[in-house]
Amino acid sequence: MRQGARIGFGWSVFLAVAMFLSNQQYAHAYLDGASISFFVQIIIAGIAGSAFGIRVFWDKISDFFRKYVLRTDDTTDRNE
Repeated sequence: MRQGARIGFGWSVFLAVAMFLSNQQYAHAYLDGASISFFVQIIIAGIAGSAFGIRVFWDKISDFFRKYVLRTDDTTDRNE
């Protein structure tokens, strides 16, 4: 699958969800402290999980970028 096709699909899903959420009528719902705390915990868990994933796979991530930068530097040296 092409890179552009994946990005287009992601944007279409995002726009569909945004349109769905923005078109809702009044719910007359009550958000208490526990539900707000739950959403805050979800955000903190996502940040902590992302940090842990980066820490675990840091060598692979840095090797990928190191190869990309070295390959880019090699092509510029050859053209000079």
